[in-house]
Amino acid sequence: MWRSLNITSSGLLAVMNEIAVRAQERPERPQHFPDLRKFEQLRLASDYSGDQRGAKYRSYSFLLTSHESWAAWETERLRLRDRFHLEGRRMRYSRLSDTRRAEVLPHFLAAAGALHGLSVTVLVNHSVAYPFGGPIDPSKFPTLRYKDWKPATLERLIRVVSLAAFVVGGMSDHRQHVDWVTDEDPIAATDVQVDDLKKTLAGALSRVMRDPPSFDFQITAGDLELEDLASIPDLIAGVLSELLREYESEGVELNSDLSAPPRNLSDRAKLLMDWFSNPDLALQRFVLFVDPAPGRDDGVFKVTELGLQHGQPQT
Repeated sequence: MWRSLNITSSGLLAVMNEIAVRAQERPERPQHFPDLRKFEQLRLASDYSGDQRGAKYRSYSFLLTSHESWAAWETERLRLRDRFHLEGRRMRYSRLSDTRRAEVLPHFLAAAGALHGLSVTVLVNHSVAYPFGGPIDPSKFPTLRYKDWKPATLERLIRVVSLAAFVVGGMSDHRQHVDWVTDEDPIAATDVQVDDLKKTLAGALSRVMRDPPSFDFQITAGDLELEDLASIPDLIAGVLSELLREYESEGVELNSDLSAPPRNLSDRAKLLMDWFSNPDLALQRFVLFVDPAPGRDDGVFKVTELGLQHGQPQT
């Protein structure tokens, strides 16, 4: 279950927390958040994308599950890799045109959907330049060890860490340990940057929880055990980004009725959206979009939860 964050100030995390609390309590189609606090160890996998030219949103996608559920997933994903002769192939959204990846995808998704856990994806409109405050000034962070942080990379670090703290803060407590798995990324390119990442996460958790869990950090770095877990949030972020792009090309606004899928949605996206919107999955899903508030150009934003019905997303 979602536990309301210990936030006293206003801002994006406070708005997101309020939406999560309301979603859990609403009488019709309540958002189901799994109970992960009964497990000693949790695994958090994450993926970030949307910096490429033409992208309207930056996506921050997270998957939180128990160590026990991960162990069952690990057995199945090894079996699938052997059965479909995947060898060193990585299951990335951008690489699904490969024949073997396409063949294994439905089975891979079925295994991912069996995870007892929560998928959280936050898509931030590029027009919302600073969702966590004003422009980042690296000189205002004297405790960071890495001395060559660029403002854009540090802004990315703040976003990733704040959203990770949102997920962990709402779903765990101090009796647990969280292993965070992330893909190789500019925010963790060196050992010193990884130390800064850990330090920043500890600070972020302390601002949303009275008693945070302990945690450790792992980079995929070609390790297929970690790569495959991190590929789940990658696939989710990829299909949601394509969905939004196609809706925009058809002139459909996010806050309108999205009952019909986009006409030009790719076959891989149709398969993934049908899986992602399936109400029978053990893996629970929570998706938020951050856009500029209508008629405002001063940084004020609105946050929209995407409700999912099988075969068709709706807001």
